[in-house]
Amino acid sequence: MNKERTYLLAMIAVALLASIPQIPVDMKVWGLILVLVGLVGGVMLKYDDVVQRLLIYVVAVTLPMFADSLDYIPAVGSWVNGLLDNMAIGVQGLAVGVFAMGLMARIRA
Repeated sequence: MNKERTYLLAMIAVALLASIPQIPVDMKVWGLILVLVGLVGGVMLKYDDVVQRLLIYVVAVTLPMFADSLDYIPAVGSWVNGLLDNMAIGVQGLAVGVFAMGLMARIRA
């Protein structure tokens, strides 16, 4: 299994655990874990393609907006919205890591 898949699966697993309200952990702790997983993924993985980096930035901004519309689904909408909001936190950490690495590459060159 490659590193990118491992980081994405870790992000999905943490976002899924953070979406379960019966787990008695503060949301700030889950947010910190999600941001750290995203930052590590953004720093460790190589996103050399401009389109991939742009997609990460767009998803980081738009995913919470799209997820809010899921609240109108009667039974599971709010839970799926929370899951996608948690995923967005991880993707935003990933975007910061990718941005920092791109900035460092431009400074060094």
